[in-house]
Amino acid sequence: MAKPRKYKSSKSKFLAPEVLDSTARLALEIVHSKNIQAAVAGGYAMQIYGSPRLTGDVDLISAEAPRDMGVFRLVEPLTFGGRRYVSADGVEVDLIKREDYLKGLYQEALEKAVETEDGIPIVTPEYLAIIKLAAARPKDEDDLVWLLQEPDLVDRGKALEIADRLLGGRFARDSFQSFMDEADWRTEREKRNP
Repeated sequence: MAKPRKYKSSKSKFLAPEVLDSTARLALEIVHSKNIQAAVAGGYAMQIYGSPRLTGDVDLISAEAPRDMGVFRLVEPLTFGGRRYVSADGVEVDLIKREDYLKGLYQEALEKAVETEDGIPIVTPEYLAIIKLAAARPKDEDDLVWLLQEPDLVDRGKALEIADRLLGGRFARDSFQSFMDEADWRTEREKRNP
């Protein structure tokens, strides 16, 4: 069995927003030049929506994950669908094209993506919240609570409907409801104890 290749990775450090922005824009430019739809998701999407969370890579939901990404070197396929690339300066870019049970969620999130004021396609806060719910890692759960605490960012009814329809009914709704309850509790606690 061949050993995995080593490469300079950004995973060991957090990146400045301007580095993430330039990397995302370049990756999107390359993908769009191939007539492939893509939108920002993950930690960089969280930053665009105002989260203080730092990240060391760029995640894009994509309709396809081509082998050739120009200046980005192909590193490996993603186990759930898509490919990981790395830029010349070591910034990882995941082009995510889910091929598992979350395929429908990711496809719809891509179809419903919007553009920021400066032209970056991004998944909506509602889809980002449900993607975070489905990921169920501690950092994703923290992201979900942050999204739900931000006034007027997530349409909770719409997000509940997405969870119900694309993640499996009552369990998904109940799970999402518990995160809404936690976000409300934290918001109330912060008001009482500034």
